[in-house]
Amino acid sequence: MLRAIFAAMASGIRKLFGFAYSFVTWPFALFGGRARRQSAGIDLGAAKAVEDKVAAVGMKPADSTSSHLRDSQMRDAQIAWSWITTSMLTRQPMPVPSALSKTMKSWLQGLDHGQLTALQNADAKGLFEHSIGKHAIASVPRVQPLAMVSIVFPRIAARKSDDEIADLRSSPA
Repeated sequence: MLRAIFAAMASGIRKLFGFAYSFVTWPFALFGGRARRQSAGIDLGAAKAVEDKVAAVGMKPADSTSSHLRDSQMRDAQIAWSWITTSMLTRQPMPVPSALSKTMKSWLQGLDHGQLTALQNADAKGLFEHSIGKHAIASVPRVQPLAMVSIVFPRIAARKSDDEIADLRSSPA
């Protein structure tokens, strides 16, 4: 019932503003708008010929899903590299960003300090190439769900106090 009321209201609004809409859009229709698009059509024979040529060469036509997947993997690699770098600088694991894919989250949480260091040194591009299998990074497993591990950061060597440094400078060598 409510849907019918809204449909009737929408129809009335369209009729009311139909004249104004046609007045605004008539120049576009006049110079190659709707009328030309309807008459042109698609040459199915030419489209089939292109598909056959692509199949003969052995290539797949670029589709939006593969480019979308690649963009998503690049974004994941950049976010992951940023997370790794931040964790290494703060010397504590940061919360894993929610923007990462589930597989990437699980994989990162299953890596130890040495593997994270290797990924940090590889840069975001290297991490991306590792994640798609183009260039594997030694000692780092491929991207897959891993069991969560706690990262153990190596101890930092104790810094000598200013008095010890002064003693070293003043002692005869």
